[in-house]
Amino acid sequence: MKVATIFLDMPKAFDCVDHQIIIQKLYSYGIRGVAHSWFQSYLSGRTQKVMFNGTLSENTCKVECGVPQGSILGPLLYLIYVNECAKSLNYSNAILYADDTTLIISAKTYANLYKFMNEDLKNLHKWLCLNKLTHQKPNLLFTPYPPDLRKFPPIYQ
Repeated sequence: MKVATIFLDMPKAFDCVDHQIIIQKLYSYGIRGVAHSWFQSYLSGRTQKVMFNGTLSENTCKVECGVPQGSILGPLLYLIYVNECAKSLNYSNAILYADDTTLIISAKTYANLYKFMNEDLKNLHKWLCLNKLTHQKPNLLFTPYPPDLRKFPPIYQ
C-alpha cells in the first residue's frame, strides 16, 4: 500500500472567513432565531483602523471577513466554516485542527496515488475558491519508507 500525507497551510485563514458565508453555514447547521441574530450582530458592523509608526489612521474600514482574533469563538467559527471541505474529497481522509488541514490518501500503486491526490487537490481547490479561502502550495510527505519519488510526477499546483 502506498500512502501520501498532504499538509495544507492556509495563510491568514482566520482573516478569510466571509461573514455572509459563515452566517449561511450557521443557519444550515440549525443555528436559528435569537442565536442566529446574535452571530449576525457579532460579525457585522465591525470596523478597523491602522496604526503605522505610532500614528492611528483617521478613517475606518468596514470589515466584511475574518473572525475576531483572540476570541474563544474565532477557532470554532473557522472550524464550522471549513467543516464541509472534506465533502469535496473523493479519496482522502481529512484531519482538521484549527487552521491546519492534513489529507491522508492511500492506493495500491504510485500511479493511482498520484491520480487520487491530484483529483482531490483539484476538488479542494475548487471548494476553497467557492468559500473565498486561499492556500499555499502544499507540503507533501510520502510513506512507506523509502518512497520512490523518481516515479512520481509533480502534484497539482
